[in-house]
Amino acid sequence: MDPITLSATAIATLVITKAFEKSGEVLGEKALEQSGKFSRSKTFVLGGAYLDITRLLDTYLRK
Repeated sequence: MDPITLSATAIATLVITKAFEKSGEVLGEKALEQSGKFSRSKTFVLGGAYLDITRLLDTYLRK
């Protein structure tokens, strides 16, 4: 391969790698944000019934 092709390949590899790193960071931040929202909500749906997580945890922790 000639030097120009090798240089272009190296530059393209660096740019693509950086783009994937950035998209992974953004995805990770969004996932953490959404999981934080879920944990702060304190209620969730299970089988159509709303359960209070704190009450559920208290029940199982007292046993």
